Amino acid sequence: MRRIFVGATIAFCGVGALAPSASSAGTTVGQTGTPDQCATGYGQVQFSTGGPPTWNIPIDGTITSFSAPSLGIGEHTVLLLLRQVSGETYNVVAKSTPITFTTASSVETFPVQIPAQAGEVIGNYGGVCSLATGSSSDQFYAYFGAEPATGANQDFGSPAGANRRTDLSANLEPNPTPPAGPTGQRAAALKKCKKKHSALARRKCRKKAKLLPV
Repeated sequence: MRRIFVGATIAFCGVGALAPSASSAGTTVGQTGTPDQCATGYGQVQFSTGGPPTWNIPIDGTITSFSAPSLGIGEHTVLLLLRQVSGETYNVVAKSTPITFTTASSVETFPVQIPAQAGEVIGNYGGVCSLATGSSSDQFYAYFGAEPATGANQDFGSPAGANRRTDLSANLEPNPTPPAGPTGQRAAALKKCKKKHSALARRKCRKKAKLLPV
């Protein structure tokens, strides 16, 4: 968050050492850790990375929680679920209600239930932080302004500086695999059994047919 913050009124705050996001079931999207810079009144989204992790949703599922470093007790942030339209413009697919940090300096985790589809990306708005990485391939976009509305396209402005990642992660639970439907093999075999000429042949046929999957 270096270049776009020049000339704007920003409330920066120092945050102490932060623990990585707590592990849980499902897939972790994004990354949390000790932030390098924090600000309020901003939206941010990770545009590219030089390596894992990714802030992109890899599979269809449900976001069941998200984690972010606290800017201070009473500060707020909102999880954004975004889909890139073009360049730095993203459509706001969904978002959480505003959450309130309850600690002065730690990574906090908040439960949510937000359906997500592969190809979407997480971001956040309000109190936001970034991580310094040292990789020129790590790049995120940010903007200063009002909270974007669900369904609206939001321009995230210009690159906020290389060597940085958004300090944000989420837990993604995959959609449950639906039970397998009937194969029709048993029904087809039993139908053929009816055409056998003798009762004995039909009994033997039905016995074998019932061993087939439904």
